[in-house]
Amino acid sequence: MKIATYNIAAGQYCHQDLGLLSKVIDEQEIDVLGVQEVDNKTGRSQQVNQIEALKSKETTFSAFHKAIDFDGGAYGLGCLVNMPTLDVTFELLESNGFEQRIYQKISIKIGEHTGSFYNTHLSFEDTKTRKDQMAYLKRLLDEDKAEFKIVTGDFNIEDRGEFELFLEDYQIANGHNGVWHDTFPGEDCVTHQLDNIILSKNLHINEVGMVKNNYSDHCMLWVDVSY
Repeated sequence: MKIATYNIAAGQYCHQDLGLLSKVIDEQEIDVLGVQEVDNKTGRSQQVNQIEALKSKETTFSAFHKAIDFDGGAYGLGCLVNMPTLDVTFELLESNGFEQRIYQKISIKIGEHTGSFYNTHLSFEDTKTRKDQMAYLKRLLDEDKAEFKIVTGDFNIEDRGEFELFLEDYQIANGHNGVWHDTFPGEDCVTHQLDNIILSKNLHINEVGMVKNNYSDHCMLWVDVSY
């Protein structure tokens, strides 16, 4: 199973040519994709439902959830899944007056095994707010009784040590075996490893990779796993 996280910057860097982004997703044969910075029928995205525009023929499930109202439409998170799904929900994260953040949660099946897939985009404006959000996500995972768990996201970290919270009970794709991928190559950040995929330890990491292009200010991070 191939899992990926991708902040698409609302299609601004590829000039709303979402076919370029969809081609990347298809070429990488992604089974579970968490997408951040997604527009839904905003003025700047030409009234397009972007998560629907990214779907391929193989996509069996997609969902968009709004974080904020924006430019006549909505802006938030999306997911694309190419395997059986059972249900989907979302929840607001405490954002302390900064831009509202949320997470999505989707129940997915691998054979007879049922797992939880989370997707999120955390606050960059305030370190404490973001660390509280990460601690809350950790509690959600700990309390989740699903057989396996996956979290994709743009975590907006300032230091790679912020992921240490998860390392005792979970594993991370970006940083696996000490290899870090600069998924945010821009200059206006403290660290370039903002994007990650957190996995329960019963998922075996086979390979981790990153797709470099100029279609967004972030690069797609992917991990191939087996159960």
